Amino acid sequence: MKQLTPKAFADYLAEAAEKIRQDGFSIVKDKPINYGQQIAVQFCEAKASVNIYNGKKGLTHVYNGDSALKQRLMLVLEGVQNASEELQPAAAGATVSNGLWAGSDESGKGDFFGSLVVAATVVDNTTAAKLQAAGVKDCKLLTDKKILELEDVIKATVVDYSVLELKPKIYNLRYEQVAAAGGKLNQLLGYGHVAALSQVLERQKDCHSALIDQFTQSTVNLKALQQRFPGCSVRQQPKAESNLAVAAASVLARARFLRTMDELAQQAGVGELPKGGGEQATACARRLAEKYGKDALREYVLQKSVEIMKKLIVNADDFGLHPLINAGIIKGYREGFITSTSLMPSAPCWQEAVQLAQENPQLGIGVHLTLVGSVAPVLPAGKVSSLLDEQGLFLADYVAFAKRFYSGSVKRSELEAELRAQIERALEAKINITHIDSHQHTHVLPGINALVLKLCNEYNIIRVRIPKEAYTFTGGFHTGIGRMIGRSGLSFCAQMAAQRADSLGLKHPQHFFGMLAGGHLNAELVGNILHQLPDGVSELMTHPGLDSAALGKIFPWQYHWQEEMQAYLDSGNKKLLQQEHIQPVNFTAC
Repeated sequence: MKQLTPKAFADYLAEAAEKIRQDGFSIVKDKPINYGQQIAVQFCEAKASVNIYNGKKGLTHVYNGDSALKQRLMLVLEGVQNASEELQPAAAGATVSNGLWAGSDESGKGDFFGSLVVAATVVDNTTAAKLQAAGVKDCKLLTDKKILELEDVIKATVVDYSVLELKPKIYNLRYEQVAAAGGKLNQLLGYGHVAALSQVLERQKDCHSALIDQFTQSTVNLKALQQRFPGCSVRQQPKAESNLAVAAASVLARARFLRTMDELAQQAGVGELPKGGGEQATACARRLAEKYGKDALREYVLQKSVEIMKKLIVNADDFGLHPLINAGIIKGYREGFITSTSLMPSAPCWQEAVQLAQENPQLGIGVHLTLVGSVAPVLPAGKVSSLLDEQGLFLADYVAFAKRFYSGSVKRSELEAELRAQIERALEAKINITHIDSHQHTHVLPGINALVLKLCNEYNIIRVRIPKEAYTFTGGFHTGIGRMIGRSGLSFCAQMAAQRADSLGLKHPQHFFGMLAGGHLNAELVGNILHQLPDGVSELMTHPGLDSAALGKIFPWQYHWQEEMQAYLDSGNKKLLQQEHIQPVNFTAC
């Protein structure tokens, strides 16, 4: 399609968004990007996005995310279906015995409102063919209207079925029980799959094959079913909706979920409850809490999604730079609410940091890519000389580095080689990397950010820091105009980096704090941040350490390392976490 005028493109985008909504998707993001617009959607637990560009090459669409969801978006927006992603008929993915096989799937796992539903069906070749002829497929490829139309068709066609539902109130009680015993959501979901399949397998004694749509790497569910039904071959696999039994189960589960959503909407006195777990759902939950009280949300909301709507990553930078910094970070983690840290693979004490990480496996560990700060590189100096000063160390700060980089004096091959070496050192140390960030935020600088995000994709690191602190935020910290200007410039670069990360499907916190007051946080300033923390996932960057006086003799940054550490040990701030319903998390919550 040829390039559109600005008005025609705006009309096209509005039409595209409406088509997507009418098809039953929940739009969780709709924002401008370079030369176009990005629309991100959620359906059931799956997420995908489309970047719509209006450039010299005309109108183009680029899809990212869940394959089935991408296929549906392509069909909705362009009328195109990718033949390579067609659903497989009959018993694909299952071993059939006695002509029968069973399948299970769930709905509601990733939704804010509604219930958690697990369904199972039993089919044979004849009924599978009838289901396929009726248009049964993965629920993500169907509109809400079609799902509801197919519900009765499936029930009348399959050999057997079961549908188990945990409405919010009951779900929340069961989730609390599982969580109190140290379990997680997938454990509760596993109980549902086992129960739903058990019901149909008890009735269909000749069915000796079952397929579960895989939602976890654990084999506990398989073992539980095989122990109960020794003669049954039970398998789990990703994207199992390509099997007609699983596809039919996905439709039954989604249909029940949709009907319950309508019931809850009537109960809440609203026209419609938003699907998915995006900003629309959060805003609706906030309105209901204001109207009925937070306790009433348990009647509408799955606790695992929203009981605590504010999530906070407290990430300590410079892990590995000095023993006193390492010790401060670990103390803040063990005795306070620091949840994450960033390892400097080229720093003098990185090996000590690795040992401490191994001793504290629940502490999130990212990689603090380092190109500045007067530390040595990972690679030999002769291989990365364009990055170094006369002493063979990285330049002192990002301003000096930026001048050299943008003057063309930094060799890209050396830059990429050093960044690779830092990531690989962390991987070789068996660090489970939760995210990427950088010393003095060099990873968001134009020209460097694209390289860093490329490496993230290459090394399968799916989360990245976006240091975009709100331009108007001070949090009670009084500073000069120079620091304010520097914060604004970096926030602008971070916004551009966020757009690139989103286009690549990388994840990041929604909000960021700690740049303006970086190195100068104390209990009061951290408390101010906690009071103002928005809904969603926020990152608070911090620089804790022991003995500020000793560290100040080594590093000329005038940081208040010990005060920052004490801020997370402060009893008042710990109480604020509870009062403000803030959940401490690491980057895996993104």
